[in-house]
Amino acid sequence: MKDVAELAGVSSAAVSRYLNGGYISADKAERIKQAIELTGYVRSSQARALRTGSTKLIGVIVPKINSESVSRITAGIGQVLGRRGYQMLLANTDNAPDRELEYLDLFQNHPVDGIVLVATMITDEHRRAIESCRVPIVLIGQHVEGAACVYHDDYEAAFELGRALAGRVDGKIAYIGVPKKTARLVMNAVAVLRPVCAPRVTHSMLP
Repeated sequence: MKDVAELAGVSSAAVSRYLNGGYISADKAERIKQAIELTGYVRSSQARALRTGSTKLIGVIVPKINSESVSRITAGIGQVLGRRGYQMLLANTDNAPDRELEYLDLFQNHPVDGIVLVATMITDEHRRAIESCRVPIVLIGQHVEGAACVYHDDYEAAFELGRALAGRVDGKIAYIGVPKKTARLVMNAVAVLRPVCAPRVTHSMLP
């Protein structure tokens, strides 16, 4: 920064104001811009983090990046963060709860300004990790008392799905899908369908 200031004929404080969006005259701003281009100056993210207390990074932990729903969630998160000047660090756990805990610990120590967790399930270990998390954390798709959560009513959604199917399908209704532990919505749908149209409902879950 000192070299940029000397080349532009301004103070280091003026360069700092320019880089941080503060007020500076058009003439000085142009000189600083040219000096940055000539010197190839690149801002140090570590220095900025020490100065401002912000890394402008958000850790996002997802269970599977090739999932249609998760990819849409991730795209939405990225768009919102981008508009606010943040970048996303994406971690894929392959539906492994233990890896979610590992990434929670990793991101806290990176550090990041916050964490978004799209969890496969919430165990006692998850609750302890969330409670002790040193940075703000938001859960998506799960509800944990006392935590910031964005989730939908799985049972009501399953009930509407089950009722719609029961009213439109004459024959048997079957479901073939993912493991039970990650298929909460569908298992709720099966639970709703059984009393409505049993024995028409059968289901098969992947191991």
